[in-house]
Amino acid sequence: MTLPITFDEKVIDPSGKRATDPNVLIKANYPKLAENALVAKLGIDPANKPMMLKLKGFLSEGARVQLRDIVSADPSVIGTTRDVNISAAANLDSAFKGQIDLSVDEARRKVSNQQIDWMNKLKADGAMAEHFNTAFHPRRLQ
Repeated sequence: MTLPITFDEKVIDPSGKRATDPNVLIKANYPKLAENALVAKLGIDPANKPMMLKLKGFLSEGARVQLRDIVSADPSVIGTTRDVNISAAANLDSAFKGQIDLSVDEARRKVSNQQIDWMNKLKADGAMAEHFNTAFHPRRLQ
């Protein structure tokens, strides 16, 4: 998924301590940045708790490392918004690639109807497409 990630200082370094404690950038709540971008892209009200719960399992756990690496490599991104390709969670990725039969009853598959609707919306908006996952590239695994 391509999402406009806002590298929000209030999420990354709410106490303003990164200049004296570099661990702040390592421990930041990076999944929150990805979730905020997804919520905004889908037009979800963050106060709608049932809808927010349905977002669980939508983004890859790797988003944390990916966003952390971006900030660690260039802390000047803090306070900016940049389009970032974020991997979908495995089940959503499989559904997107047609590896999950979406005609099966919702109770018997690993993605919900709501997640499918969101997936289709992101695809229609051009925000979701198949990409080679460079995290699994043999050179990165060495």
